[in-house]
Amino acid sequence: MSVLLFIWGGILMCMAACRNFGGLMAVRFFLGLMEAAIQPACIIISSTWYMKKEQPLRMALWSNTFAGIFNGIFAYGMENWKGSLSIWKYMFLTYGSVTMVFGLVTFFIIPGSIEGAWFFTETERKCAVARSATNQTGIHFGTKSMKWYQIQESLLDPKYWSLMVFIIVQNFINAGITNFNTFIIKGFGFSSYRTMLLATPQAAVAMGACVLCAAVAYFVKNVRFALICVTTGVTMAGIIMIWKIDHKVHLNQSLAAVYICGFYNAPYVMCLSLIASNTSGQTKKSFNSISVGLFYALGNLIGPQFFRESEAPVYTMGIKAMMSACCIMYGMIVLYAVLCFWENKKRDEKKDAEDAEADNLLTEIEIGEKVDQQDLTDHENKHFRYTF
Repeated sequence: MSVLLFIWGGILMCMAACRNFGGLMAVRFFLGLMEAAIQPACIIISSTWYMKKEQPLRMALWSNTFAGIFNGIFAYGMENWKGSLSIWKYMFLTYGSVTMVFGLVTFFIIPGSIEGAWFFTETERKCAVARSATNQTGIHFGTKSMKWYQIQESLLDPKYWSLMVFIIVQNFINAGITNFNTFIIKGFGFSSYRTMLLATPQAAVAMGACVLCAAVAYFVKNVRFALICVTTGVTMAGIIMIWKIDHKVHLNQSLAAVYICGFYNAPYVMCLSLIASNTSGQTKKSFNSISVGLFYALGNLIGPQFFRESEAPVYTMGIKAMMSACCIMYGMIVLYAVLCFWENKKRDEKKDAEDAEADNLLTEIEIGEKVDQQDLTDHENKHFRYTF
């Protein structure tokens, strides 16, 4: 991951050297290539190092929208910058160089495993391993050979497909908001640099919503499903407001609607935390994490096609597509929660008195260590219970 971050930063700096559309597209292609493994790696790190209740907050922190806040302020501050290069080139050079430095830093500070953590004492390492074992999703990563049956297990699991469909349609909204919110705001009559500044509150709302949801999930068990439903509803309300409010008459209300749509990121973060918490087996965990990146890209590829330039600044078809996406998200997350509840109930019912007595001989830590040693999936481990 550190190497990819470093290379990604270098390629980002190359954007400043592009002179035509072909050059920009070539650089963008390699940016996507380097970025592809970052999110799956972060999911695996979060699921390995942190307890289930801690994972939503970690997901919220590494997938935060601070860059959207900083970018708007930075771009607005650069408006009157006088230099030998265009302002946008300075921005790419700045972001690229910072990313390269960060890649170097992560190379030296992020250990390959809990046992290799240089910042832990021997006792702390044992405690960290014990904490991770209670998740029953694996302690070590990259130590087992690929097991194709685990991939097949995912592909035949309706829970997998419900979350993947959720991710695709959620990124219809992501594509619409991240790519077109500035066009919508500019359509309200603001200049380009003023638009960048006015877009920052939406990123702040997104960041705050994610952290708030993660904090609630830390203290309340099995509340992620409810949080996804609530934040999806708030996002849908913002989308409807953009569609129905006349920005020529109610400019401030239209801007508020754009900012409310910042809640769109919270359902995605909660979804990532469900994948991290509910997937066991090294091959299965890798496959599911990579699938997130694949379907994330697919959603962002399809989403912008609904936004027509002729419909600016409201983009009626795009708005309707995002509203439809919210409805599908509701359907998929309800299906996922029902499947998790049903599977947990079925496993509980199968535990007769003899099994229950045997289970008491093993602690959560011992079960987790057994799962890690045998590389059991969540389907194979009869002790596993799904979080929703």
